[in-house]
Amino acid sequence: MKYFFLVFILLIGCETNQHAVNHMVFIELVDTSNVEAMIKDSDARLATIPTVRDYFCGTHVPSGRSTVLTDYDVGIYFAFDSLEEYQTYVNHPSHVSFVNDWKPKLKSLRVYDISD
Repeated sequence: MKYFFLVFILLIGCETNQHAVNHMVFIELVDTSNVEAMIKDSDARLATIPTVRDYFCGTHVPSGRSTVLTDYDVGIYFAFDSLEEYQTYVNHPSHVSFVNDWKPKLKSLRVYDISD
């Protein structure tokens, strides 16, 4: 019975954040020595845009699983509470300048937008 209460407390303490728009970007850079610079720049310029509700940026996890794709250098995740907030982010000067600055350094770019 004591384990039931422990599991119950752990479960009620865990929340999931649901967002209307989940924006995922997978980037392959021409020069992989720029990975850390891109992550730092993304943290500074993109994560701070007011309509971004959730954010993380990093490299792939070396899980060793053959089904997990690792054909990117940097992955970025953003969450927005509405399509309007997402559009505000897309047009925000920090996003526009980030894209313009990094676009020449990209080998490939994949973007996925998923609704929750």
